[in-house]
Amino acid sequence: HCHSQRQMIQRIPRKHLNGNWYAVVVQKQSHLHNGLLAVLLRHAHLSQALLNDIALLIQKVVIRLFAPDGLFATDSRWPKPQWVIVGEPTCMRLASSERGLLVLDGEAQGVSGHAARGEGVNALYIALDDINSLRAHTFSKHSPLMGDVRLSVTQIEAGQAHNVIPDRCRFVVDIRPTEQYTNEEIVAELQAFCKSTLKARNLKNRSSATRDGSPLLRTAQALGIETFSSPTTSDWMRIPVDAVKMGPGDSSRSHKADEYIRTQEIREGIDKYIEFIETFYGNTLE
Repeated sequence: HCHSQRQMIQRIPRKHLNGNWYAVVVQKQSHLHNGLLAVLLRHAHLSQALLNDIALLIQKVVIRLFAPDGLFATDSRWPKPQWVIVGEPTCMRLASSERGLLVLDGEAQGVSGHAARGEGVNALYIALDDINSLRAHTFSKHSPLMGDVRLSVTQIEAGQAHNVIPDRCRFVVDIRPTEQYTNEEIVAELQAFCKSTLKARNLKNRSSATRDGSPLLRTAQALGIETFSSPTTSDWMRIPVDAVKMGPGDSSRSHKADEYIRTQEIREGIDKYIEFIETFYGNTLE
């Protein structure tokens, strides 16, 4: 079966550019598809667009299966998996943990007035003071797996005219939590010293880690696969079983206009997935 997969790969249609597979940029969350594409390309006679649509569909189905009201939770007839490989791009290194994602919408409130007369309370200045405090803040709990919590202010918006003191200033804070904090704890800690109101968009995007003694980790060790802690967040947060993140492609290309994966990376990914799964069967007795 492995041999037939490799034969199919040799017949990949040459619609890609310079050895790079650009079909994955069709969808907004295309970087999630690389692992799926490595599997689907055994059917390389399909069109690039169709391959990408199938990958997106499978991704959505898998996420739905693991949802709180999904079939794995509500219908015992569906066999729930014990282990999962999340196929995000990691250059086929194995991520044994990943940070969560916490996005805060900050809003400072002031009083509008005429700039020439020195009236009002400038909401922009209030926001800037808070942003400086956020930038200087250090979280005391250090994670041996992931390091420190990372915080960045990434957007700011204020003012409608050059001569009007802004009465509102909005900004966005991107936070990458570790397992040392819940998202609620982080919000409470930051709000304690900020005058601006901080509101979380979602408190469910938790950090994730492979459990100690996992056969997935033993398999990686047996094959000499490099393990690391991923700084980015994926659908791993929605999967309540033992899991790792490993897939073809480079995460540094994600969210760029010319996002791509090299054909050779997909070929190598297929071989490494096969090797990993075959070796894994010898590591599942606990």
